[in-house]
Amino acid sequence: MTISLEQTSLSLLNGPSLLIRLNGRLDSKTAPRLEEAFAGVPKFAELTLELSELDYISSAGLRVLLIMHKGARGLGARMKLRGVGEAVMEVLEAAGFTEYLDVKRFKAAPRRGAG
Repeated sequence: MTISLEQTSLSLLNGPSLLIRLNGRLDSKTAPRLEEAFAGVPKFAELTLELSELDYISSAGLRVLLIMHKGARGLGARMKLRGVGEAVMEVLEAAGFTEYLDVKRFKAAPRRGAG
């Protein structure tokens, strides 16, 4: 799994926005890396996780997402999951995460000549 962190402009929530891009697998081997990376991020008002290239998430990955969500709430910040693919969405739904996290599915670009 690759983790890419970038601080974006100030958000409407009076603070910096943080974007974390993940790809590959978020499982028991890679989840500790994400947790460690999150522990070192500066204070933020909004956290967006871009998951369009995340292929798999295990219970260890869900645990880290929950830690991140609680950390964001502790700062009074928002956390959003964007670009969630079908396989990851199924796990998030089964675990009930879509009930309290702001989750948006991955939308593929329209194919040329379709229609």
